Amino acid sequence: TTAAFETRQGSLAPWLLGVSGSLLSGLLALTIWLLGSGRARALGMAQRITADLAHERQRLHDIVEGTNVATWVWHVQTGHLQLDERWASMMGYGLAQLGPQQISDWSNRLHPEDVNAVTATLKRHFRGETEYFECEHRIRHRDGRWVWVLDRGKVSIWTSTGKPSLMSGTHMDISDRQAAQMALRTSEENFRQLFESSLHGILQAMPNGSIQYANQAACQLFRLTQDEIRQRGRAGLVDRHDSRFHILLAQAMLSGHARGEVTMHRGDGSQFECELSLTNYLTPGGKACNNLFLRDVTKPTP
Repeated sequence: TTAAFETRQGSLAPWLLGVSGSLLSGLLALTIWLLGSGRARALGMAQRITADLAHERQRLHDIVEGTNVATWVWHVQTGHLQLDERWASMMGYGLAQLGPQQISDWSNRLHPEDVNAVTATLKRHFRGETEYFECEHRIRHRDGRWVWVLDRGKVSIWTSTGKPSLMSGTHMDISDRQAAQMALRTSEENFRQLFESSLHGILQAMPNGSIQYANQAACQLFRLTQDEIRQRGRAGLVDRHDSRFHILLAQAMLSGHARGEVTMHRGDGSQFECELSLTNYLTPGGKACNNLFLRDVTKPTP
């Protein structure tokens, strides 16, 4: 080499080293910044996810508290059953008193008369015939009484072979509702017996004059069957020329009750004077109806 070449090479080396070092330092700084900012973003995302999960958990908790329902989770293949504190309290226990629970423990608490219905409903859900499992049944309380519950649930995880793996749901205490329905059925049965055994004729009619029911005494009074009375309707039983009946209807509309005498027709065409008591009422479905209590007051011919 010549002296000029060596001199030129010597003057370029520091400059090249400086540029290379600067580039390497820049790349290292950029790498560190990217790593740091990525970690910060990851931490921020994790914090947001954690906050969202906490918010969702609180929202679900508020829903459960607001609806006053107990929750359960059933691991179908192992039979393990997870129950919450509200479920234990509903049955008269503390959660710690129950200890580990299996589905057999729950089954043993079912009312014997409800076992078949619950089992059949559950199997239909497992076969995919229903989207949800829903059944009303009774569970034995700690003190021995029976608690009516509305049981709802759904399989959320299935095995690879199509068998149910995880199922969760809720229990709602509906004992008060069942008691009210029982009282209503008892009241309806008592009324039916009174309706059928009354010595007075009784008709149940709609505001348009159609007749829904007639008791045996009414059939004997009009000498018609119940179907014939229904076919005739109110207009076919009351003398259309008797203005007193329209006055009674007007009074009943104003006060809900009216009482008086009207002329009515029997099935054989004969007429009779009838003492009529008319009462308006609403059915459980909110429909307006009226009851007509009838008594033959025709004076015997001397």
